[in-house]
Amino acid sequence: MYRDLGPMYWNRESNFFTVIFDSTGGSEVPELSLRKDSNIIKPQDPFMEGYVFLAWYTDPEYTVPWDFDNDIVIEDITLYAKWEIDLSPVLYTVIFYNNGGDTQADPESLTAERGGLIMPPLIEPARAGYGFYGWYKEPECINRWDFAADTVTSDTTLYARWVQNAIIISISIEQIIDKAPLPYNITLSRTGSGGYETLASVVLENPGYYDTDSIRWQLIGVGSYTGVILEGFGPSYQLDANDIRYNTIGFHTLLLEVKFEGNIYHTNIMFEITN
Repeated sequence: MYRDLGPMYWNRESNFFTVIFDSTGGSEVPELSLRKDSNIIKPQDPFMEGYVFLAWYTDPEYTVPWDFDNDIVIEDITLYAKWEIDLSPVLYTVIFYNNGGDTQADPESLTAERGGLIMPPLIEPARAGYGFYGWYKEPECINRWDFAADTVTSDTTLYARWVQNAIIISISIEQIIDKAPLPYNITLSRTGSGGYETLASVVLENPGYYDTDSIRWQLIGVGSYTGVILEGFGPSYQLDANDIRYNTIGFHTLLLEVKFEGNIYHTNIMFEITN
């Protein structure tokens, strides 16, 4: 038998509405189910890297902001997050961890802006019985940090790479000018087996003698990499059999070119790659 419940009857389904928060690319904000004519409790602001959250709006064109103190829910509604680009600098800490070096207890650090390049420490770390071979992105020293291209996007720790009894060859200006054959036997192992070292550094003595930015190192590819050229600039060049893509077994030539007192000199440094 039908019975009229009169004004006291309350239909729950028709008196609750859904509030959806569209963060428009930011972090997720859970939706709400609220009773009709209720205020919305302002949720925690969403987050989006590189942007500042401004406010919630009732339309995707951002013409009508939602007033959490006075606006009430009368139907299902979607609120849209409005953002602006964060122009303030974001600073990160970069730590140079010596990874077993002699100054292990006091790692050097610097502050860098987000997306910025950094410079390596002016003084390279030292470790008795080892050669230093650059800064790497992980303790296992797999990926080397490229100071000319890699940018800082978070707090970062770089790790020194060490090689025991590494080969270090020094070349003087007299040797370059005389163009005499260099009495060096640099043997690099592609696999690191057989007791050979896989790394060698060729260092130019007294780089201050030379014209600014005039020191150039060049490796030319062989085999399937014929025509591929690897270049480096500065007072030293690192030879790593595992990094040279065209590391076919046999002899290779590293060209060193310098400008001294207006004249250009060059010399060839021979090295061999083995299994």
